[in-house]
Amino acid sequence: MKFYLALFTLIFTGLLMADEPKAEPTPVTVSLQTPHPGFGLQIERVVQKDGELHVLAKVIPPDPDGDMMFAMVISEVSDTVHVTAPAGKINAYVYNRTWSWDDDRVTALENAEAFNEKVEGGEAVRIVRMKRRNVSNP
Repeated sequence: MKFYLALFTLIFTGLLMADEPKAEPTPVTVSLQTPHPGFGLQIERVVQKDGELHVLAKVIPPDPDGDMMFAMVISEVSDTVHVTAPAGKINAYVYNRTWSWDDDRVTALENAEAFNEKVEGGEAVRIVRMKRRNVSNP
């Protein structure tokens, strides 16, 4: 009898948990200006600390061995990921940048290790889905 009671409890609990609504993933986008449309951007990590999301993105330079030529025109690149964290203030950090001007939307870092210092004590956020895109100036 105890076995059936325990089995019923496990099944009933599982059914209740299955009916819980799933939280919608929160989209997080990082954008910045680049010297030309050959650059890319890839979000690598998202950390939640003090109610804010801290996002680390790497600037992907064009392939130096490639035969592509790019017009030297300031362009816009971005990357979007979906995370399992509530929406909040987003602090974006980029590294691997090869130009010297600033973009108010992001904070430039020397390397990825500098990000670790900024988010020490925070909690890593799981990235659910990635959607990468490069957008040039129209």
